[in-house]
Amino acid sequence: MEANKENTPTKVVKTSTKQRSFRFCVICGRDLHTFRKYCGLTKDGIGLKLAGIIQKPLDDVRQVSNSICYTCKLKVEDVGKLRETESFIRTSFATVQASNGAAADRPRVKRMIASPQKPRKKTPGRLSFQQESPEIKLLLFTQSGRIEELPVPEERRELVLQAVKQDPDQLATSVWGNPLLAKHLKRCMAQEISSQCSTMTTDVSAFGTSMKAIKEWSYQEQERELLERAPTFHAVLEAAGHTGTSKAYRTVLPGLMSAAGVLLNCRNRLFNAIQTMTGVQLKRSGASSKVFERLNHRHISVSYKTCLRFQRKLGANFDAKVQEWKGEVQAGRDVSAVEPHPGYRLVGDNVDIMIRPRQTSMSHASSDLHYYNMMAVKNRIPGTHLNDISHVTDHDEPLDLSVILPSIQDHQSLLSDWTVHVKNIICRYMPALRWMSTYLPEHIPHEYSDITKTKTEVVNLGVITENENTHEGMAAIMTHLQDYVPMVEGEPVPIISGGDLLTCERQMNAKEDRQDSDPVQGWRGLIPVIEDFHTTANFYEVIWHFLYSTSSARDHGTLFAARNMLNARGVSKEPMKDINAATELLENYTDAMVIAAALEFFGMSGVVDSPKEHIFDEMTMDPNVYVKETVEALVSRFAVHAGPELGTPVQIKCDRCGKEYRRVTTLRKHIRDKHPSTDRAADPSEGADQDSIFNYSCGALSLCLMLRNFIDARRHGDGERVIMVMKFLMLYFKAAGKSKYSFHVLRQLVQVKFLLAPKLAHELVWNRFVNNQGKVDTNIEQDREMEHHNRIFKEECRHFRGKVTKASIDRVSQAAQSQEAILKNCDKASDVMHQRTTHTAKDKSEDIVKLANQFHTSAIFQFQPPRHHYAFPSFPINPLQTLNLMEFQEWLNNKVKEIIRRGV
Repeated sequence: MEANKENTPTKVVKTSTKQRSFRFCVICGRDLHTFRKYCGLTKDGIGLKLAGIIQKPLDDVRQVSNSICYTCKLKVEDVGKLRETESFIRTSFATVQASNGAAADRPRVKRMIASPQKPRKKTPGRLSFQQESPEIKLLLFTQSGRIEELPVPEERRELVLQAVKQDPDQLATSVWGNPLLAKHLKRCMAQEISSQCSTMTTDVSAFGTSMKAIKEWSYQEQERELLERAPTFHAVLEAAGHTGTSKAYRTVLPGLMSAAGVLLNCRNRLFNAIQTMTGVQLKRSGASSKVFERLNHRHISVSYKTCLRFQRKLGANFDAKVQEWKGEVQAGRDVSAVEPHPGYRLVGDNVDIMIRPRQTSMSHASSDLHYYNMMAVKNRIPGTHLNDISHVTDHDEPLDLSVILPSIQDHQSLLSDWTVHVKNIICRYMPALRWMSTYLPEHIPHEYSDITKTKTEVVNLGVITENENTHEGMAAIMTHLQDYVPMVEGEPVPIISGGDLLTCERQMNAKEDRQDSDPVQGWRGLIPVIEDFHTTANFYEVIWHFLYSTSSARDHGTLFAARNMLNARGVSKEPMKDINAATELLENYTDAMVIAAALEFFGMSGVVDSPKEHIFDEMTMDPNVYVKETVEALVSRFAVHAGPELGTPVQIKCDRCGKEYRRVTTLRKHIRDKHPSTDRAADPSEGADQDSIFNYSCGALSLCLMLRNFIDARRHGDGERVIMVMKFLMLYFKAAGKSKYSFHVLRQLVQVKFLLAPKLAHELVWNRFVNNQGKVDTNIEQDREMEHHNRIFKEECRHFRGKVTKASIDRVSQAAQSQEAILKNCDKASDVMHQRTTHTAKDKSEDIVKLANQFHTSAIFQFQPPRHHYAFPSFPINPLQTLNLMEFQEWLNNKVKEIIRRGV
């Protein structure tokens, strides 16, 4: 070493600054070339302060270094905190002195720095290298006390320096900066990731083939598995996909887990949860088999055949839940059963598929396939506390028909319900009367409100390839439904079988054809009833029958004129063509009619005006009594809720000679033969003292409030209120000439009041709705839910491309409900916005107020005879006045006897 020093030429460099000793801190020992700020021990008396702290002169210290870093300078100057830092300074000082004892003998190289070197800026998220490192020697102390000096290659000096400093970040950066070490490190990381991934098993993995991984889809569960089994793999994915910015981590989590699923699938094809979910989504969207093949080769999706196999796997045991209910009902019939099963009901509907081939011929033409879709709905409100004995045991026993007709109590209930609806509309649009909202309930409660706001359990039973329009097809459908009827001691336990009017009528005819068969072959366990959605839709046609005329475009106050002013062009003279557009029109029309009636009643000129009549006096009036009586007076004045007196029999006799008859047809023949010159009876809506415009407005308001009450009862699951409204609907159906619906509504009333046992009647009344959202006002009709199932099935069938077979129908229909639940769960986990079940309509309050002002300006709620609309020259104030009471009672008696004779 000495020889090398002597032979080494020395270069003398002139510098504009003073000679500097070694640049490392005398306290902490860090290289001062990497610091922007440092100073000598003579500056600001730092040396004296340091000597006072270490209690030792600094003459020997200056031989090693006479500089101190800025951090240590601050610590020395902080005299107030010397007690806290004294231990640190002494320990650091002793360590540096021990490791640098021979530093005084090192040759001092004169250097010149033309300009202070700027430290290298650190890139965010990346460690920076030091540009230069001092000369480093490794000393090996052997057991014999001999010291060996090991050379350190230049490319590893930085690594050794960072190892001595014990800085893990700088050490890792130094390793990556060394190409050889970085190569070995990459190989070790690859082996570690492969080893960690090998511990993941496909049968229980969230990325694997288990059905649980698909049905309980969760990106958080997949991430948890990676953190437990393959943390290095997860760290690499996170570093590559998440930049660490303000972007929420949950937004990139689906992408990270999808990337992990693709990589794991490349490793093992059985890690195909991500690919299976993609395949299900592609199948629902109607992707072709070629798309499946392309994405399968890129490990993004499963193959088309694998997706079909998965659908069949989803549809396996599709009715297991209903079979379980059936067993529980059978066990619940036993006296020893602790909690009997609440029961369930079956709902079905016809579903049509139109096949239009691209090229038609005599043997290959378009075809319309008629199939039958089914579902089971578990009862939420049990009737197990009631008996199973029917009301009617003797069919010849006279019945009190007044219980199936509107009574005085029903009229009072209807008035009370309409009062709540009118109050809500007034408070919504009229600021001066908004204070009334706290004195009447916003919703009409019922005894089972806490239960009807819970979610309903629905099970799809698939589609069978039978046509309900044929006798053989309906027989096959009834036989299939009979398999879900509980049996106790060889006797079927009756359950409700719901559907629309055609389905109910065909089931009744099929049962009547086998009335002499045994209970099982005669399908006596199935009780056909009509559901409420189609009943509501047919009541729309009743409203159109009385109020809608395309000739009334210039008659202010009529439904067609309101349709034109609101620009509801989707509404036609057939409301069933677009039931949603008709519903929206009627809701807006009802609000406008109520506002116009309120303006007339309170003597107001507009919705922002204050009442001039029926004013509330805070000093003398009770607000609860005032609001109830005032709104009831408004309803009683403009909305006719009282129908004809039907509770007492009408005497069928001739008003000329007084002769009595048993039938109306015989009375008509008598009048035609014996009194041919008798004038036609005068129409009560005609005459100089009648105002047909006022009558039309009152009748329209009555029909609209009747519909709103029916829909509100459905939304809140109030089955008892629905049955009460049905008594009035039966009269309206009969008055409008809809004999079939009036008969089936009558049949359901007879079932509830006479034919069915109290337990089954209770289930029919209260378990007629489905709640999918679990809110107090989100109940829908069961046949409407059936229509949603039909829509899902048709979406799948639309992509068959004409290849419809029984196997494909079974595969699609039996897996439809599970597949829909999987897609919704995946959308929720991926933060995909789900389409709302109720359409968010544009706020039309301004249009409604303009329509109400037009009604008020036209004085449609002022009695000013004689007036009439052009399209309605004569209009009764109550549409039920057109009902012939004698004919209706004769029809009622005959139909009730027919229903009793045919049974349930």
